[in-house]
Amino acid sequence: MTTSYDPERIRSQLRTVRIERMFRLIQTKHRRRPLGAVPAPSRFSDPAGKYAVLYAAEAVRCSFWEALARNRFARRKRRVLPRADVETRLVVSLRSTSTLQFVDLRGDGPIRVSAPAAVAHDANHAAARALSSGAYAGVGKRTASCSSPGLPDMCAQPYSIAQSKSWKRSRLRG
Repeated sequence: MTTSYDPERIRSQLRTVRIERMFRLIQTKHRRRPLGAVPAPSRFSDPAGKYAVLYAAEAVRCSFWEALARNRFARRKRRVLPRADVETRLVVSLRSTSTLQFVDLRGDGPIRVSAPAAVAHDANHAAARALSSGAYAGVGKRTASCSSPGLPDMCAQPYSIAQSKSWKRSRLRG
């Protein structure tokens, strides 16, 4: 897909926010660099590897789902998540030290930037990558779907999933 997006239209839809608290899951081996976003294949990644995307969620359960469960259980009758996959992860609590600009793709967000709904939901990531590339090239390096690898405006605090009260409760059940 070689869709191009109007930079002015994208700029008009940027939302400026200061993140007070968001979460992401990382492997424990990345503890020393909890914000270490590197170019890797994902929905909004750059196939050329010019920029990286930092994925975070407003709730720990959402970041858990995205990192560990989202595609793993598709079309499977038995849904098993090995304990080791959970115990080798850390929850990272994020906050921004300044305001950031986001392209909000929730609800009718894709329509507002003239993108197909596939940008936010399709298993084929071509539409999302085209939008991300367009935002990076035409708008700048500090939009939500195209963060610079250094992420100088973010602070992070990693902690073990086992430290979470909800995880301890669920461990007691099974």
